[in-house]
Amino acid sequence: MKTLLTSSILLGLVFLAGCGGGGKAVPKDKLAYVGVWQSPSGFQLQILPEGYVNVFQPMDSLHPEYKSLRVMKANAVYNFGFQIEFLGDSILHIKKPYHAGKQYAINKSPYFDADTMKMVLNGVTLRKFNEEHFMEDMF
Repeated sequence: MKTLLTSSILLGLVFLAGCGGGGKAVPKDKLAYVGVWQSPSGFQLQILPEGYVNVFQPMDSLHPEYKSLRVMKANAVYNFGFQIEFLGDSILHIKKPYHAGKQYAINKSPYFDADTMKMVLNGVTLRKFNEEHFMEDMF
């Protein structure tokens, strides 16, 4: 019985280790995506060069585009440690094992509008800010 329990625990740990995976660094041709991006609703993505994404989503936002950006089933306003994956040039996918995930259509990759870097995901324009502004309302 004790051997069966020990074997089950070890098998479970191996399974969890295999499923969790790790983030893959953001590809060199996608480094323009790295940084803090915010929509007019206050939704933010912090994309890290190591291949992880942190999400800040104010739960009380009534802004019209909020629903197209928010991560469903995410457990809180602050969600850390998502992995990022680019599916070609048209999809940005964030995922977290045993958690929520979201695919965003890349309507327009990062570009400069005057002196501000912007991108368009799911039809919503996000502005890029400095890293120290993550989880601050910049609009």
